[in-house]
Amino acid sequence: MNYQIEKFSLFFYIEFRKFISLALILFALNLMSCKSSKNMSQKQNITKKFTITTIEALVPPPPPDLDSKFYSLQDWLQNIIDQDNPLKNIGEFRFGLSQHPDDYFIYLVGVNTYTDSYKTQIKIEFRPQNMYFKLPRVYWDGLDRQQLTIKLIKDLSDFTNTQKFKISFLSNAQRIIFWGKTVVIWSKE
Repeated sequence: MNYQIEKFSLFFYIEFRKFISLALILFALNLMSCKSSKNMSQKQNITKKFTITTIEALVPPPPPDLDSKFYSLQDWLQNIIDQDNPLKNIGEFRFGLSQHPDDYFIYLVGVNTYTDSYKTQIKIEFRPQNMYFKLPRVYWDGLDRQQLTIKLIKDLSDFTNTQKFKISFLSNAQRIIFWGKTVVIWSKE
């Protein structure tokens, strides 16, 4: 019986050593795998770093002595449609609001966006002859800038439902926005 206990102890000792050896090998492989994954993810982070640049032309303020020859927003828009025509297709028309000490001006420009690699360039490619319209005081009297913006967006949106708009070059754009709030007034989509 003593012989059997010794045999069992020897067997247990050999099996235990195999188990420990196998466990150490698996631990070492796992450790190397983690280290390899960490190095690979660091390499991926390095290759993913890049810079995206957007260059956008700014609309200059209206001339200080600008006096409007139009009586209403509708007059101004109809004049632009009748007198101007872009030389190339315009992707987006932008209306904006400019405030000077005692006056508000609305403007219209047409822009196109060009993208290559990591650079986006937004160019003003249409400026109507009467790019600015000095809003009559009666149009905005008693309104703050936010209220005036809301009123302009509504009036411009109403204009996009007219037949005059639908047959004009303005309806060839992808969209028309009110710049500053970036509110879409009209879109082909």
